[in-house]
Amino acid sequence: MRALIEQGVSEAMRKPLVLSALVAALALALSGCDDAKKETAATPAPAKEAQQGGSLIIGITSGDPLAMNPLYASDRTTLTIMQALYSPLYSYNGDKIEWGLAESLTPSADNLTWTLKLKPDLKWQDGQPITADDVVFTFNKLLDEKQHSFFRSMFVYGNKPLSVSKVDPLTVKFTLPQVSAAFAGTLVQIFPIPQHIFDNEAGDLEKSTRNDAPVGSGPFKFKEYRAGQYYALDAI
Repeated sequence: MRALIEQGVSEAMRKPLVLSALVAALALALSGCDDAKKETAATPAPAKEAQQGGSLIIGITSGDPLAMNPLYASDRTTLTIMQALYSPLYSYNGDKIEWGLAESLTPSADNLTWTLKLKPDLKWQDGQPITADDVVFTFNKLLDEKQHSFFRSMFVYGNKPLSVSKVDPLTVKFTLPQVSAAFAGTLVQIFPIPQHIFDNEAGDLEKSTRNDAPVGSGPFKFKEYRAGQYYALDAI
């Protein structure tokens, strides 16, 4: 399946269907039919199965995407693409947690330490394993003021940033300088990036050429990008 996120494509117009008069006429015509015909007419057609493959075209009105990196995804276009390319640690569906890369998040008794456990056997789209190192790397970059990430301020409490450490290959510990009721809800906005892709980048990750062909963890992978035209993704 291929997803095309194309600039300038507006939502397809749907023709209004005026059925009330037709339904009334059919009801009168069928009123004299026998029971078998009534039953047949009343039986709804079976639902069609969803087709695999094809294209998904999403209209974008806010211009070309910015840096294709979750640490800088603050505009609508980039966020739309990021949510297809990368998986979050978890998300909320109402009050219910839907786990993504993580399988649990446990607070300490004083709510100053939060322990995140990743699912086993996760892989980046290039086949490399997703581990606690990637999560720690992501947050260290996010919290680095030189990286000017849009999300940094969300994890600073009383002018002090949280700290992140690796417990084991699949476990990460977040230590907050003060209790924050918003922490668990804020964490859903972070999409980890692969350490092995960006580890040797000494400068500003927003300007890294590695963003031109991103390696994500989500259900779609990068296919092609043409500025002013479209951003193409393939289903995995």
